[in-house]
Amino acid sequence: MSLQRNSRMLVRSLSTPFSSLVNLNNNEIHSAKKIKPNFDQCRPYKDKKVSDLLRSLLVFQLCGFKPLVLNGTRLLDLSRRLLGDKITDTVIQETFFKQFCGGQRHDEVVEKVHELKMANIGAILDYAAENEEKSPSSSPSANRNQPAKVYDYHSEALCDDHVSSFIQCIKTVRDSGSSCNDSNQFAAIKVSALGNPMLLQRISDFACQTQVLMTSFDEAGKGYITREEFERMHRSLSNDNHQLNELIDRLDPKGMDVIDHTDWCTTAFTRAPEFCLPMPSIEQFTSEEFDLIQAMQNRAGKIAEEAFLSDVRLLIDAEQSWIQPAIDVISQGLQQSYNDVNKIDHPIIFNTYQCYLKKALGQIKIDLTRAKRLGYHLGPKLVRGAYMQRERERADEMGYASPIQDTAQDTHDSYNAAVQNVLHEILDLRASSSPLSLEVMCATHNRQSIEWTIKLMEDLGLGPAVDDEKNHNMISFSQLYGMSDQFTVPLAENGYNVYKYVPFGAIREVIPYMLRRAQENSDILGKSQYEIELILDELKQRILWK
Repeated sequence: MSLQRNSRMLVRSLSTPFSSLVNLNNNEIHSAKKIKPNFDQCRPYKDKKVSDLLRSLLVFQLCGFKPLVLNGTRLLDLSRRLLGDKITDTVIQETFFKQFCGGQRHDEVVEKVHELKMANIGAILDYAAENEEKSPSSSPSANRNQPAKVYDYHSEALCDDHVSSFIQCIKTVRDSGSSCNDSNQFAAIKVSALGNPMLLQRISDFACQTQVLMTSFDEAGKGYITREEFERMHRSLSNDNHQLNELIDRLDPKGMDVIDHTDWCTTAFTRAPEFCLPMPSIEQFTSEEFDLIQAMQNRAGKIAEEAFLSDVRLLIDAEQSWIQPAIDVISQGLQQSYNDVNKIDHPIIFNTYQCYLKKALGQIKIDLTRAKRLGYHLGPKLVRGAYMQRERERADEMGYASPIQDTAQDTHDSYNAAVQNVLHEILDLRASSSPLSLEVMCATHNRQSIEWTIKLMEDLGLGPAVDDEKNHNMISFSQLYGMSDQFTVPLAENGYNVYKYVPFGAIREVIPYMLRRAQENSDILGKSQYEIELILDELKQRILWK
């Protein structure tokens, strides 16, 4: 860093004393700052202890060594064999865990939430638990003849435990007032923690087949089919039509002549196994599978109900593309139930869209249309994507076209197009005085995307919450805890809604999550030299200050 920059930062630190920043309340921060964030002239680590700065420096240096990140699982196993579990867990806890996680115990998490709140930053709490297939690239039907190994009691009992943990997470958010605006609080869940991923994959196969089938009968491209179109579709698949009228009435109880894909799948797995019509290359679901699907949906519903009663917004994370269709069906069903305009004036359930998927933008448009047609608020969380390496490996091994964008620029374009589409919808809903509301979470570590979104907000007259009360909850930004503070802090200081995604849980539960996050974000972590320079600058300022 140049002497000129050090001098500039010293002047800024002298003109804005550390203690006065800590004592500013949210209104004072807002009234003092009404300009666009300047990411080049920020001091994101001004409130950090020296010990925290030194730890961050070490962790970022280690994360910059890509072979360490990519071979984390093997190195961890080696450490356990050579040093034992206790020493290994202690080292992980004092370094990576403290850098990227909010804590193990309830009191630690609450303390972290309040620490962020003092800086006008909200917290998205995430109990970092998720069930995963042992081999994600294995054939979808590899274990279907071994139900005891795929659907065992232990995994079901663990899923029930996860429900309790997620509900406790929601209560923690509710009781702590986790955001800069206490009426806008977030918790996150992963559906893969609520059921066996092999079962989610089976549901996804069915959901994909039915969507393709319904699209082929949707002659006008409406996004749904009529009763007549459903009847023709049903007759093309089955000779047993004695219950056809009853099935149609259950799918379209209000006689609106509208039957959509989500309703079909939700009905099939909730009340009517007979809706699982014969599909090419898909085995019929067993009675055991129907029971397990019902149990998984009940778990999701129980969590959503707690979020609704607590008025805590629930972010449903995106996962691998081969189980995502099942997650989408569950998410859309929950949104229809708990985001209903007749029950609440804002979205409670948010779904996540991975913009590195080629179908992401089309899916967002379909879901926006569905929300307006059925009268429920929509909450999209927009991310680039978190499973790139595994998606490509699986596609290559199984011989299908990769579902993700071909280039990084294609992903950037997809993300920006999604943001643009959603922000225009927000503007249109506001202009029409619609009872529907649309809130978007822009979850990104990409500076260009953040600046592009801010510029688009400005062009559309959608200023930050501090300048535009109507927009108080509509547009938010978020970054992972322990990363990209050089974006989070300036956004918070200038009145934008911004959050840190804070995972928590016992060390042993969180380590797999951290390893996956590190691998999937290796490019970001590998480019942490700028953050290292900012930390060194801050340490220099502390020395000069003394």
